[in-house]
Amino acid sequence: MSRARLARRCALLAAWLCLPLPLGAIALGDTPNVTITADQPLRFGTLLVPASGTRTVGPDGSVLDSGLFGIDGDPVGPAQFTVTYDRGNNGNQYGRAGNGNITIVVQVIFAGYQTVRSGGVTGQLSDLTSDLQGSGNQLTGSVATLTLANCMTRTCSQTFRIGARLDVTRAAGGGQLVFPLPATAAVIQVY
Repeated sequence: MSRARLARRCALLAAWLCLPLPLGAIALGDTPNVTITADQPLRFGTLLVPASGTRTVGPDGSVLDSGLFGIDGDPVGPAQFTVTYDRGNNGNQYGRAGNGNITIVVQVIFAGYQTVRSGGVTGQLSDLTSDLQGSGNQLTGSVATLTLANCMTRTCSQTFRIGARLDVTRAAGGGQLVFPLPATAAVIQVY
């Protein structure tokens, strides 16, 4: 190829690379993120408490009462959460196996160990437990770690349940105790 022809091609290529693109042509990809949604609140039902007592709701829905009586009609059950990881524009990210599978380790922090007072009734939430495999069920300091393994799609999710113990004391009258169980999630490792 002659020098003149090569110079023209280089000039055309340089001009083409410097052309402004319409705004819609610029690729703006999403960044990877993790979200947690509360699918179901932690429910202790309606309780008759002569003086003090406890109700423990397990992540499997089991209920254990001591010193109080449950009144039929109100739902009782564990909280349920779903953690979802979105790869964003890293959808082609390859994990250790090199086949598109990635593993995401997520840490979830709960605002447990709360005390609520209503009327002459005081309730304290403690002993959060989960149905997550490998966590020994007891949450350490209201922190759970979960692993989303073999994620091959843009989004991967896992649902889990949280139970807790409620200690109730009644000085007089009655009250409604509501325990929000806020949670935050953060990715601690992707491989």
